[in-house]
Amino acid sequence: GYTYDASITIPFIRLLYERAVASTPPGFRGVVAADRRLLDPATVAAWGVARAPDGTWLVPGYSTDGAIAQLYRRARMCDSRGEWSWRLLPTPGMWTEKRAHALHLPVADFNPKRSAVVVCEGPWDGMALWEVQRDVWGDANIIAVPGCTVWQPEWTELCRGKAVTLLYDSDH
Repeated sequence: GYTYDASITIPFIRLLYERAVASTPPGFRGVVAADRRLLDPATVAAWGVARAPDGTWLVPGYSTDGAIAQLYRRARMCDSRGEWSWRLLPTPGMWTEKRAHALHLPVADFNPKRSAVVVCEGPWDGMALWEVQRDVWGDANIIAVPGCTVWQPEWTELCRGKAVTLLYDSDH
């Protein structure tokens, strides 16, 4: 059977991501921005979206120290009602603690000294807010969690002593 080995798995996804970024075609981020109704392909780049070797999208997930800790792949899936939709799927088997998720954030723009944190549900909402509000909320880090049920205890440290705004949405 497969035994989890972080010394292999984490470096592998980081290498895969580096190669994906290096081989992402110039117009790719414009396609993603248009599909997700974002205004600027630079937003997609700031949040690290890259093209996987198979042509799908990769969205990185980060640990609280800003290191890549997860890769999400955009995949088309059919739900129990037979309806198809796009989903971001985490790389399975990343951790032994039955944890699968990591944070989405614009790494180059993140500053732990800022006095506020805005937490969005989902990377696309985080990107959209960051794109249009980063100048308004200049003293806030805008981050995104993969979903409303996956908050990790270590993420709380990013919020400690700061004004926190939660921007979750109803899916119904």
